[in-house]
Amino acid sequence: MPIRRRVPLPTIASLALLLAGCSAAPRGAAPTAGAPPADLYAAVIDAGSSASRIHLFRWRPASDGGLPVVEPLAEEKVEPGLSEYAGRTDEIAAALAPLVDFAVDRIGAPPEEMARFPVHLKATGGVRLLPPDEQRAVLDAAAEYLAETPFRFEGAEVISGRQEGIFGWLSVNYLLGFLDDGGPFPSAGALDLGGASTQITFVPLDAAAEELGTVVIGPSRFPLYSVSYLSLGQDEARERLATPACFPRGYPLPGGGVGTGEYRACRETLRRGLAGPCEAERCSLMGEYQPPLYGEFVAFSAYRFAAAFFDLGQDLTLDRLEAEGEAYCGKEWGVIRVERADELGNPYLPFNCFTAAYLVTLLHDGFGFPMADTPIRVPAELLGTEVSWTLGALVWELAGARLD
Repeated sequence: MPIRRRVPLPTIASLALLLAGCSAAPRGAAPTAGAPPADLYAAVIDAGSSASRIHLFRWRPASDGGLPVVEPLAEEKVEPGLSEYAGRTDEIAAALAPLVDFAVDRIGAPPEEMARFPVHLKATGGVRLLPPDEQRAVLDAAAEYLAETPFRFEGAEVISGRQEGIFGWLSVNYLLGFLDDGGPFPSAGALDLGGASTQITFVPLDAAAEELGTVVIGPSRFPLYSVSYLSLGQDEARERLATPACFPRGYPLPGGGVGTGEYRACRETLRRGLAGPCEAERCSLMGEYQPPLYGEFVAFSAYRFAAAFFDLGQDLTLDRLEAEGEAYCGKEWGVIRVERADELGNPYLPFNCFTAAYLVTLLHDGFGFPMADTPIRVPAELLGTEVSWTLGALVWELAGARLD
């Protein structure tokens, strides 16, 4: 079943209805028996900062000269991320093998068929933080292993933060059916928050004046603003910016001392940490230029986990997130352990005080989203598919997209 759908220009009401009411082929569904011969498979390995994930897709070329039809099938992850193997790259083959085995078993094709199906490895923020020689060693080890698998190996690379942002934006707008309408509108913005980096990508209203580059894909052209902030993913930011105020009261900190659960003090520390000298008319994080926000945004990755933890539903309304975060921060750690006893295995449980303060600071003080009526949707799935930049990366490759 095609997962691309056409909808009107996104508004808070129309996109919310779309996210809530539409469905597509279920994520993780097994390949349909007797699938037509035109169906092909492809895999993208997301070598992230905390884990590596293989995303398996079924696809077929467009029959009308438009975009290919791509259906996410399943995914699997292993921990830790590839950046943790710097200095011991001889272990990378064993680390990636479970991912490849998972995909090969899921496809179930003979070796001569498997050789038709491409696999791409694209590393993100964690590997971007490594020195160039260590990046190269990690990629070389991954490439050496993947070249010997049943897949057709298409390369291992570190993608730039801007590419990651564009791929995430492509995923959102492919699923919403906006990529084959000629552009630049309708379209939806994309917000991605990983462990090491965060991205914001959208089509500004005054595209001719604001564009940083135009994505050309199929019949469409989209002038995009896309910026990535390395070291401002939630894990890196917490390591760099968090103070005792950003942890629940009484939580024992790794370096000694305990959390004080002072949400407002945490917010102020984060606000100062994300600010920078601004030499443009409108600045975002660290003094980086940003045009005015426009339209509806879809947020995914760590945003989705935070929205689920604080029971926000699909609407990431910042004033509600702030209220929930402040209440959580002010609780004693012992109380939290009792109230959330079924979540004690979640390593992020003590960090959600910081997470709430960080997301509000990032989105409001940094990007400029309003506290009330925030135009951000955080769907667990978008039209039956969990949003990931890997879908956009594959569509980019298959459609021969380019950046002018």
